[in-house]
Amino acid sequence: MKKYKILKTTVDFLDYKTLINKIITNCMNNQNLTVAPIASHPVVESIFSKKLQTSLNSFNLVLPDGQSLVWAVNFLYRNSFKERIYGPDLLLKLCSRCEKEKIKTHPILSVPLKGIFA
Repeated sequence: MKKYKILKTTVDFLDYKTLINKIITNCMNNQNLTVAPIASHPVVESIFSKKLQTSLNSFNLVLPDGQSLVWAVNFLYRNSFKERIYGPDLLLKLCSRCEKEKIKTHPILSVPLKGIFA
């Protein structure tokens, strides 16, 4: 796993297989893991919102859901990453792996984050 700073946000780069292994390992060990596949908009918005910037940088993994984040890291750090981590694909791949390994899952709940953009 590699971490790169884009503007003021740290973005993590790893492949789906490594990511899913990390998520499952953390779950099996009862360890919290905050995973956020994001597009470029929150990264740009975090320049203007200290609360959003603090929130994004507090996550364990901030993943490049937007291809523009992949291009930015490739340009700024002379890399050749090709794949973004598309949130819906990640969820499907994770559920598929859990089904194969007979790992029980439950619905994901969403809680509104009030005041993050203030």
